[in-house]
Amino acid sequence: AKRSQAATAANEVSSRSHAVLQVIVENRDRAPGTVANIKLGKLSLVDLAGSERAANTKNVGARLVEGANINRSLLALGNCINALGEKGNKGNFVPYRDSKLTRLLKDSLGGNCRTVMIANISSAESSFEETLNTLKYANRAKNIKTHVQRNVLNVNYHISEYVQLIDNLRGEIQILKSQIGSSNVDRVATSHADLRSRGGRSPIRAHSPQAGPRSPMHHLPGRGQPSTPFQALRESMRSGAGGEGRELVNNMRQRIVENFQERMQLRRSLIELEDQN
Repeated sequence: AKRSQAATAANEVSSRSHAVLQVIVENRDRAPGTVANIKLGKLSLVDLAGSERAANTKNVGARLVEGANINRSLLALGNCINALGEKGNKGNFVPYRDSKLTRLLKDSLGGNCRTVMIANISSAESSFEETLNTLKYANRAKNIKTHVQRNVLNVNYHISEYVQLIDNLRGEIQILKSQIGSSNVDRVATSHADLRSRGGRSPIRAHSPQAGPRSPMHHLPGRGQPSTPFQALRESMRSGAGGEGRELVNNMRQRIVENFQERMQLRRSLIELEDQN
């Protein structure tokens, strides 16, 4: 917030830069829970250097460059004030990026805040033009209207709650996988029992070799027996299982899809929450 000062022909203690002090306050709930309120606030104290005319200050060299930079930033601030103060033109472009000063004061000018501008003028006759320009500057700033609301962020779930929900969904998916595998094993055993009761042979025994050692390829998955619950589910769907079995499989598949979609939604919410923190 400290700024430099130097003597000129117009002022012995002339300000050679602007001074900006910003304080950001964040309030969080101490007790962890599923709902957390975060309140944010920012206080900006800005002391602007006055505009200068080179003919009056008689600056040269570095002082002349400082005066030009001050006037350039004040001009950019005036352009932002003009764009924000025009009535009925809420969608107008506001040139905040024209200077560092306007980028710092973006929230103070057109954001969610209350802003007070104090204009310093002189009653001396020699400062008539500067006084008139300052009053016009303040009059344009008076036309800016802002709608202030509290900066409160409501977090519905804590990060630990998201992690716990994801773990629960993973466990439920594993349970559904095991149920699908057991249901297919029971269906195969039932079909073998029906064949024996009718006097037939098991499909596996019918295709077994009569003599000689078994080929190593006989034990590889995909040659007669499904290797995973999902392959068993696919084979049972192709073979045309009964109505009850098909309905059970469809219900399980629907539950897996719903759990997967809910898991992806929770993952997106967790990423957004981490970005906000």
